[in-house]
Amino acid sequence: FYDTMVLGSDGNTFAVGGDDGLVQIGQVEPLKILKDLSGNQKDVMELAWSPNMKYLAASSFDSHALVYEVSSGEIIHQTKRVGMADGFYLKDNGEVLVAGTVSMPNYKDDYHIVLELPSGKEYKNEIPFSVNQVTFSSDGKLFTAGGYSGELAVLETESGRVLLRLGE
Repeated sequence: FYDTMVLGSDGNTFAVGGDDGLVQIGQVEPLKILKDLSGNQKDVMELAWSPNMKYLAASSFDSHALVYEVSSGEIIHQTKRVGMADGFYLKDNGEVLVAGTVSMPNYKDDYHIVLELPSGKEYKNEIPFSVNQVTFSSDGKLFTAGGYSGELAVLETESGRVLLRLGE
C-alpha cells in the first residue's frame, strides 16, 4: 500500500512511498514506474522534491530521513536523529531543510526540530504544542506547524522566530 505521493515541478513525474519502505519514481503520461529507491526499513510517510527535481527526500517510521540523488538512485544523506520528519524543503544544490517532531517520553516536552543538512546545522524551536504537520513556503523561508490541539504557527526557517500563532 502507498502512504504518500508527491508530484514533481514538471507536472509529469511523481514519487510514491509505501508501507514496505520502497520509494518509486514514476511518470503520469504515459503512466509507468521508472525507478525504485530503497533504504527505508519501515513505512515511507513523507516525500519532497528539490525544485529542480535532482533530489528527493523521504522520511519513514524507522526514525530517519534519506536524501536521494534521483538520477543515480544513490542516498547522499541520512539523518541520525530520532523521530519522523513531517515536512521538507530541498534546495537545488542538494542542501536540505528537514523539519520534524520528536515526542519525549512524558509527552509534555514535545518540541519541533529543524535540521539543515548536510551542513549539520541544528536548532530546536520550542513550540508549546505537539506538532503533527509541517509545510514549507515555496521559497523555503517560512514554514507552518500544526498541532493535534488545533493550534497553528507560522515560523521563519532561518531563525525559528514565531511570526503568527493561532488557536492558543
